[in-house]
Amino acid sequence: MESQAPYGHALRTSCDKCRSAKVKCQREGQSCSRCVQRDEECTTTFLPRKVPKPDRRGRILHMESRIERMESILAASGLADEVATTPATTGSPTTDLDDRLSMLLLHDEGNSTFIGTASNLSLFSPAGLNWITNRTNCSDLSDLVKKRAQEISIFKETCLYPSHVHRGQAPLPPKNVADPLISCYFDTLNSVIPLFRRDKFEQLYVQQYSNNPPKSTSWYASFNVILALGGLLSLDEDIYAISEGSTRTYTAALDYIRNSWHVFTELSLNCRDFMTIQALITMVRPLT
Repeated sequence: MESQAPYGHALRTSCDKCRSAKVKCQREGQSCSRCVQRDEECTTTFLPRKVPKPDRRGRILHMESRIERMESILAASGLADEVATTPATTGSPTTDLDDRLSMLLLHDEGNSTFIGTASNLSLFSPAGLNWITNRTNCSDLSDLVKKRAQEISIFKETCLYPSHVHRGQAPLPPKNVADPLISCYFDTLNSVIPLFRRDKFEQLYVQQYSNNPPKSTSWYASFNVILALGGLLSLDEDIYAISEGSTRTYTAALDYIRNSWHVFTELSLNCRDFMTIQALITMVRPLT
C-alpha cells in the first residue's frame, strides 16, 4: 500500500523496491508493474528534500562565547591592562616596538621605513648602516664601508673607455702572475657569491696558457674581470705584492677591467652562451 506524501514535498515516482534495484518504476494503479509481477507489496517512503537552513543564531552565540572567553583570558593574564596603560605611563616614542619589529623603522614624526628586499632602503646606505650600528652597538661594518667609499673608485668618467692613452687591449699576464689572482678571487669573493664553477673554470684556464687558447669572447671577458677582481681583492687581503707595489697591481686591475669592457658590445649582442651571462654579471660587481 502506498503511503501518502507529506504536505510540501514532491511526489516520488519510484517505489522503495525499484529504487533499491535502481530500475525504472512503472506505475499501474496503486502498485508498479515490477511489484505486481513479483507479488510484493509496493511501498513508497517519502523523504524531505528541502535542505535545512544553517543555524545562524547558534553560530553567532558560539562566536560570542569564544570572544568572551578570550577577553577573560586576556584580563586574567594582565596583557589588556598593560596595552591600555603603556602609552600613558611609558611615554617612550617607538623603542620597544622598533625592537620587536627589527626590519621596520618607526620615526618620531609618525612615518615608517621598511628595510628589506622589497624596499628602496639598502642596509649599506647611510641610514641602513646607522640602523645596524644602533642594533649591534658596533660600528665595524659602518667604518669598513665608509673607508671603502673614501678610497679612489676604479670607475671614473674615462676609466673604462678607450682614449689616446689607452688604445687597444692590454696583454694578459703570464700564468705565474695570474695564478695568485685567480686563487684570491675564488677563495674570497666566489666562495661568498658563487658565480663560476671552479672546476669548469680551471679547464679553460689551463687551456688559456696552452697552444690552443679558447676563442670565446665570453671567456675573454670573464677571465679579464676575474683577474681584475682578484687583483683588487689581493690588495685588501695583502696577500699578493709585486716589486712595483700596490699601485702597479691597481693599474693592472684597471687594464683587465678595460679589456672586458672593450668587448662589451660583442658580448651583449652576439654571444649566446651561459658564460656570457656570468661575464656580464661579474663586470657589474666592481661598480657596486
